[in-house]
Amino acid sequence: MTVLTDPLPIGSYFFIFESAFYLIKVIRFFRRLNSKTPYKPAPKYGGHFAVTRSIVEGLTKIGADFNYNPRKKQSLGEIVHVVGGVRPLKQMIQFKKAGLIKKLYAEPNVCVFASDYDFILCSSEIDEVVNHWDGCCQLWAEDCQSLGSRCFPWPAGVDVSFWQPSFNHKPGKTILIFDKHSGPETDPSRIEPYVDYLIKQNYTVNVLTRTDTVDYSAATYLDLLQRSDLMIGFTKFHGESQGIAWSEVWSVNVPTLIFQNEETEYRGRKFRTHSAPFLSDATGAFFTSFEEFKLKFQAWEQGQLVFNPRDWVLQHLSDETSARLLYCYVTGEEI
Repeated sequence: MTVLTDPLPIGSYFFIFESAFYLIKVIRFFRRLNSKTPYKPAPKYGGHFAVTRSIVEGLTKIGADFNYNPRKKQSLGEIVHVVGGVRPLKQMIQFKKAGLIKKLYAEPNVCVFASDYDFILCSSEIDEVVNHWDGCCQLWAEDCQSLGSRCFPWPAGVDVSFWQPSFNHKPGKTILIFDKHSGPETDPSRIEPYVDYLIKQNYTVNVLTRTDTVDYSAATYLDLLQRSDLMIGFTKFHGESQGIAWSEVWSVNVPTLIFQNEETEYRGRKFRTHSAPFLSDATGAFFTSFEEFKLKFQAWEQGQLVFNPRDWVLQHLSDETSARLLYCYVTGEEI
């Protein structure tokens, strides 16, 4: 099995990728010379970093027979899983036509709608598309009916050895509010009533804001989570395809109350969405208004809502669990 986020640097892609590879190295060298900020190495994984990382590291942990972004045609597996990117998917479609690979799977980080890029996801050479939530599969099927029967809902996992509770944490009265928004579409003042309410209830409130460009490090997020007893989450103006940030919270054994978005509009099109499709009774609860939030919060505070999020993640959303599910599905082999 091969996992791809880049096309193989052969044919028309050879000059593009080889030139870009060395150009990027030169640019980073001069940036390091002239920058006063700490050097940040290039991302280790392409596509959606968290998704690709979970697949590659999860497959490694379970001892799967696979490779990631090989540079030679001879190194390709018979089964190829394109995790992100239109260019590698186009290349693998041509390889499938030529009989160079036997099965081709495509991840959700290629398109938003199935109609994108001339309906590339509808190509008959793609054996199946993979998405994190069956609602996305249904959305794609609206544009391409055949995707309704060849779309596999699969969630990426998290590194539970990194996202784990602090042994020094003692239950107290600290709440983290995670506000994920996107520019002018999201009102930054929406969290103010929640902050005011919690402060009046004598809670310490920390606020972490994330925009489309990540404004914090994983270490910062982990530190805040390890000092929190509950997290209150707000997505962008639309929902999440999976909500990996929520899985990281649960892995630290912090339950969540999450504002639910059920419909969104993107590029002039309205469709069903979800703020946290993998939230369960073990990991938290939803609210749709400030008044409902207060009721849910009071129920948690009084012990009427009891959660056990880390155990749930260990069972359902660790890197190993997610990778094993994916590998067994696409290869038909138990591991």
